[in-house]
Amino acid sequence: MHDDTGEGRGRLRRPRLRWAGIPAAVAGIALLAAACGASSPPLTATQARYQKDLAYAQCIRSHGQPSFPDPSSQGGFKFPNGLPSGPAYQSAYTACKKLLPNGGVVTAAQLRKLMGTALKFAQCMRAHGIANFPDPTMSNGTISIAIPQGSGIDTSSPQFLASQQACRSLKPGGGGSS
Repeated sequence: MHDDTGEGRGRLRRPRLRWAGIPAAVAGIALLAAACGASSPPLTATQARYQKDLAYAQCIRSHGQPSFPDPSSQGGFKFPNGLPSGPAYQSAYTACKKLLPNGGVVTAAQLRKLMGTALKFAQCMRAHGIANFPDPTMSNGTISIAIPQGSGIDTSSPQFLASQQACRSLKPGGGGSS
């Protein structure tokens, strides 16, 4: 498989399912305190979360990520094509992370929850016929699932794509219903 990052390097890489956009998921996990205004009724926690997440989405889009989604009505984001990643997203994230709870820092509890979800995703993929699907790993606050070369897993096969669709609700940021 070739690296299609647009950098023109064309070197072979192991396919990865990355959750490098975990900070974006933090925006979807964190509950925000209700904001109060003297001239208007106080916002509910859900409304406050939605407004904060909307500001984050608008910031990300204004920094070169035009396809970044709006938050759901409860706040939080769904990423049907997986979490964003790459240098352009990282640059936008750096510019906008001040709008996230804790400045985008993922707590240990949030990271454990995301790792548990990623593990369930891997188990689901195996249960749906991808026998050699690997467990997730964590490095520097990034959760990823690296599919080793020679594993016999074809990430473009109909079986793999059907398994991924069946397990989408377990893929962090993967567009599952909430």
